[in-house]
Amino acid sequence: MHRSVLQNGAYIKYAQQHTVEVISMEELERALQEKHTAIKTYPSTDGYGDTSLLLVEFPGLSLDDLDGTSNGKPIEFMDGNRIPYTAIVDPHTETLMQGIKGKINGRKLIEQIKPHAAALKKKHGLGVDRKLWERAAQTEVMIDVSLGAGELDKAVRTFAGMKKNVKETADKAGVDAERWAPLQRRLDAMREIIVGDLKSKMEELSRKPLGARRKEAKQLAQWARRMGATALAEEAGLLAGKNKNKK
Repeated sequence: MHRSVLQNGAYIKYAQQHTVEVISMEELERALQEKHTAIKTYPSTDGYGDTSLLLVEFPGLSLDDLDGTSNGKPIEFMDGNRIPYTAIVDPHTETLMQGIKGKINGRKLIEQIKPHAAALKKKHGLGVDRKLWERAAQTEVMIDVSLGAGELDKAVRTFAGMKKNVKETADKAGVDAERWAPLQRRLDAMREIIVGDLKSKMEELSRKPLGARRKEAKQLAQWARRMGATALAEEAGLLAGKNKNKK
């Protein structure tokens, strides 16, 4: 099932636009002890420089990731004990749309998904492209790393690039990007982190004399405007000495 679906090129190409897979696996500990081929791992270094062991059969996933799928939400969609079992789930309501018992190949699964995907698109509009979602995850890491290195300017540019990419993708698809609520929440969280760093920098500057803070305050005002933080930009302008009565 894994080979006929998740290693099926046609299905993966279709899934890039239409689906997200949640896999539930049993007996991981036993597979580890028996050194099953599905549990082979490879080292991978993330954007923070941390190295972890990921699964060869499930690139991007660790054993800890899979361990959490043997219980919880995926199990709720099981009908009986027959394995494999495929559930097509409404991502907006997390309710079962169709259950498929036994093996199914990628081509047949696509045919089963299509009418459900069409119904969801009609009701909710086009969903977020998986590549765009992956870029959002990468952007979060890049912003975190940049701020940790004191590179606020880089974090602002990275965020601006992500917002532009979201707008261009939505415009091309003929969709209002505001309808992509989960993605918008991620963008809002990124913005909040950067604006928080801006505020901290401004607090530090406020304790410096005008001559020592003017240049940096002007730069902070530019970044604040780019982040859409108008009030913060005005405050930075005051720190830069635009108001002559401000000492």
